[in-house]
Amino acid sequence: FVIGMLIAPVGMYIRRHLEESLQIAPESATAPRRESSLRIVCSQHGKTVLAAILALVGGTTAAYVVTFYMPTYAVRELGLTPSVALFGAALTGLISFAFAPFVGLLSDRVGRKPLILWSRVFLVVLIYPGFLWLNASPTPAVLFIVLGVLSLGLVGQTVPGITMLPEMFPKPVRASGMSLVYSVGVALFGGFAPFISTWLLNATGSKLAPAWYLVVMTLVSLLGLLWLRDHTGRDIDAAGAHA
Repeated sequence: FVIGMLIAPVGMYIRRHLEESLQIAPESATAPRRESSLRIVCSQHGKTVLAAILALVGGTTAAYVVTFYMPTYAVRELGLTPSVALFGAALTGLISFAFAPFVGLLSDRVGRKPLILWSRVFLVVLIYPGFLWLNASPTPAVLFIVLGVLSLGLVGQTVPGITMLPEMFPKPVRASGMSLVYSVGVALFGGFAPFISTWLLNATGSKLAPAWYLVVMTLVSLLGLLWLRDHTGRDIDAAGAHA
C-alpha cells in the first residue's frame, strides 16, 4: 500500500505538465485562470458530482466484490484451493477483456443509462442465487459458472459507466470532474468493499452477507443513475449539453 501511494506525486506531475491534446480556443489559451478547475467542478457541478459518485457506487462495489473478493471468499469460506480461486479471478478478467468492445458498441446504440440499468438489474437478480449455489455446492465448476455469469453483468455496466464519466462535465473541467468522481467512488466504495464484505460476514455469521451487501449498494446506486443525463450520441462540447 505504501509503495502504491508513490503513484500519487507521479500522477500529479504528469497532470500538471501534460499538454492538452484537444483544440483550445486562442482566447482560452491566453486568458489567465482565476479559479481552479476542481473548485469550479464542486461549486458549479456539485449535483452532478454527487449523482455521479452515487451512480458509480454500484459498479465499483460489484467490480471489487466479484473480481477481488470472490477468490478470497472461495478459499476462506468455501474451502477451494488458491489455484482454483486464481483461475476464477483470471476468468473474470478474460471475460471483461473479450466482451468490453462489444458492450461499448452496444452502449453507443442503445444508450449508456439503459445498458447500465439492465446490467445492474441482472446482477441484483442473480447475485444472491449465485452465492446460495456456491455455498450449497462449493466446487470449481460452480465457482467458474457463477463468476462467469456475474462478470457478464459487471462488464455490461463498467464499460458504459466509464464512458459516461467524461460526458457528464463540460470541456474546461472534464478531466477534474471525472477524476474527482472516479477517485472518490472507487476509493470509498470500491476499495472498502472487500473489507466491508468480510466484516459483515463475521458480524452476521452468514456466508451470504456479501451478496446482500452488493444487492443493497447496487440498488442505492440506481438513484444516482436516474438523476444523471444520458449524453449518448450528443456533442458533449456543444453549448448547453451539460445543462
